[in-house]
Amino acid sequence: MIFRSKFIRIFVFLFLFSQDSASQNSVSINFSKSLEISSTNDDILFGYLNHLQIDSHGNIIANDWSSKSLLSIDINSGKLIQVYDSQGRGPGEFLQPSTLFLDSIKDSLYVYDSSRLKILCFNLIEGKFHYSREFTVTSKPLSFPSIFSLVKEKNSDNLSFLFRYKTSYSPNINLSGAVDKLSLVNKEGRIKRDNLVSVQMDEAFVRQGGGSISVRTNPLGAKTVFRPVLHGTKFFLGNGRFNIIQVIDIDGEVLDEINLDFLEEKKVTDEIINSYLSESYQDRFSDLINEYLPYYKDFFISEKGIWVQTHDNELFLIDYDSHEVLNKTNLGSNLDIKHISENRIYGLENSEYEQKIIVYNYKLN
Repeated sequence: MIFRSKFIRIFVFLFLFSQDSASQNSVSINFSKSLEISSTNDDILFGYLNHLQIDSHGNIIANDWSSKSLLSIDINSGKLIQVYDSQGRGPGEFLQPSTLFLDSIKDSLYVYDSSRLKILCFNLIEGKFHYSREFTVTSKPLSFPSIFSLVKEKNSDNLSFLFRYKTSYSPNINLSGAVDKLSLVNKEGRIKRDNLVSVQMDEAFVRQGGGSISVRTNPLGAKTVFRPVLHGTKFFLGNGRFNIIQVIDIDGEVLDEINLDFLEEKKVTDEIINSYLSESYQDRFSDLINEYLPYYKDFFISEKGIWVQTHDNELFLIDYDSHEVLNKTNLGSNLDIKHISENRIYGLENSEYEQKIIVYNYKLN
């Protein structure tokens, strides 16, 4: 989906969500929308963004899937800093940048080119891309790798990549047995630990003419979520089919489990189904459509605690130690949150005609 450029709309206005004094929230939070950038503008051309990363200054680094380019956007002005679109097979060039990971401590950006199974490394200097090197990632038979994060190995300062390998399958079957596998890959692209964690997916796979269709969108299934402790030796793992988030170390050992009993099961409505699947596909997947929505859409780790977003855009803040809910709010829009920092929430809002980058400032009282 590519949106034609017409005009830029950047709104900087105060939009406060104050918690009522009678609320059960133990912590009150004020949210204010600080930035809104539409894809239908003349100053920042983008088609379909699928990844957002944030540098040490809060600037937005985005991957434009449709134009196969990288964007850097100033967080304060909303203006474009740079477009990087060097396409090809030479040094610093890519064919299809599919996933990004930004080490915000060192402002090092890692771009995974899924067409060539390569990682390109860039240094970010004042929001601009400076190519440094690249290397090939070890492939696996019948699998599709994607970069996830950097983690520190135990008793060492060496950093390695966590890679997700999504397995490919034969057509015309229900893939209830499909799995996501998390592997440890060193900075030369070689697999050091093949299977740290395996997570079952809900997915359907059918043959359509000469191509294949993989259906994993909600409400048909819940995605697996991995969140790292940057430069740490552990990460958080969850899947919306279950109301639990696990804390796992670099050896795959479960260190802690965070129970999300406060989340309610909500039934899938016809309106929700219609928004994801056409009537023809509904007939084909009728036996696979879940009765209930996944417990949550995504979760994020910040200094303030663990944030959990549901499919009706409720946002919970959970204490690390007690696992208690500190705050519950609703941002009141169809916001697909991509990143939560110490004082900002970054997300994408999609509609039929445009895509928007949305940024909220927030403050705990």
